[in-house]
Amino acid sequence: MQTVYSSSVLYTVYSIISAIGLVSGINSTKLVIQTASCTYEINHQCTDNIKFILFNGKNNSRPVHLNVSSDVPPSSYDGNLPLKVVIHGFASGRFVYNVVKAYRRQGEYNVLFVDWESLSKKPCYFSAKVNTWQVGKCTSEALNQLLPVSFLHIIGFSLGAHVAGIISNILHQRFGQKADRITGLDPALPLYATPIGNLKLDPSDAEFVDVIHTSVGTFGKVEPCGHQDFYVNDYPTQPGCQNNSYSVICSHVRAAEVFAESILTDIGFWATPCYSIWYYIVGICDDSTSSGKQILMGEYTDKRYRGIFFVRTSDSPPYALGKRKFI
Repeated sequence: MQTVYSSSVLYTVYSIISAIGLVSGINSTKLVIQTASCTYEINHQCTDNIKFILFNGKNNSRPVHLNVSSDVPPSSYDGNLPLKVVIHGFASGRFVYNVVKAYRRQGEYNVLFVDWESLSKKPCYFSAKVNTWQVGKCTSEALNQLLPVSFLHIIGFSLGAHVAGIISNILHQRFGQKADRITGLDPALPLYATPIGNLKLDPSDAEFVDVIHTSVGTFGKVEPCGHQDFYVNDYPTQPGCQNNSYSVICSHVRAAEVFAESILTDIGFWATPCYSIWYYIVGICDDSTSSGKQILMGEYTDKRYRGIFFVRTSDSPPYALGKRKFI
């Protein structure tokens, strides 16, 4: 039976539990904790607080709202097409909706947009962090009706990057197979400063994990989180954001902007190898020190390569500069 609590005691207890990452282990507990402005859902049944909007690659003008409880895919769904799952971060889906629009324009994919704004609204970052487990659980249930697919690629921005890892691990537990690819767009740092890999996005979460970092040490993770980690422009602020009154947010959302552009650009975002994250932070991880080897960042990255890479962009759209020339 569902129990709804407004108790400040439960609020405190479960906030502490979630902060150290233990909520995902309380599989028998089902709670909805409602405070004045924030909602915590812990292993609760999936509700309209999380919406799943499917855009079919062959009929992308007619989005379909998925019913989580259904086991049957929509009649227009083509399981032979790759499936892109796009997940926003804290407070708003608008920062990643350009990714959805770019995939729809490209037209060769099914795109599932996970809208969990009701569980990630301002100023409730703490509860949003707790709710990532619920979002991951419910998204994996929604995917039941769409699997198997030819290729499953999960793209998550900020908190959504960690949700992507949760989804993939739940799918692995249920079906013995992880997502083919996860792309983390500036994975969130606040409340994720932990060495425990299963509490945050890491390379084990999918067959291939690529990560784009644009606000290192503020809203975004510092350390590498994937098989490929791309650090964009000089630390700490993105070009074009220095005079912005919300410079940290401006830098944070740049990850979603450049990834969306990478889907459609003709010239591409070309990256050069970097020795370590510390080289990047002190400012010597620059293409001028590179041997000339370059790989694409973004949608069409070459999955054979591993390591840390540095990317330079322009300060306004279009951000891509194309392949670099070395003297």
